[in-house]
Amino acid sequence: MFCCQNKIRLRYSKMAFLKKIQGLPEKQKIVILWIALAAIIVLVIIFWLWQTGQTIESFKATGLESSKILKDIGASELQGANNQLEEAKKDLADIKELEELIKEAEKQESESSSSTSSILPDEIK
Repeated sequence: MFCCQNKIRLRYSKMAFLKKIQGLPEKQKIVILWIALAAIIVLVIIFWLWQTGQTIESFKATGLESSKILKDIGASELQGANNQLEEAKKDLADIKELEELIKEAEKQESESSSSTSSILPDEIK
């Protein structure tokens, strides 16, 4: 009987608490909402940090150190970046070569047009 009375009291106290919150002004309800949300976020971050620590410990237990894993990941990314840099250098050299060819073609075109104009009679010019 004592157990049932405690459940009823607990249920009543929850209901009274919710009724009390419902009776508050809108601004106070919003403040309570943000405080509850901040508390939940803090709990999630704590749990996340704890899980990260557990994961690092499991890496160490299996012989895989996080620094070695990070070095391996970094080395592969650096190699990929180095390959991209080499390709970009080749492309830049090709672009410079094309620019030189275009300048030469423009120079030849201007020379040919000036030599053609000197050959033409004055009436056609």
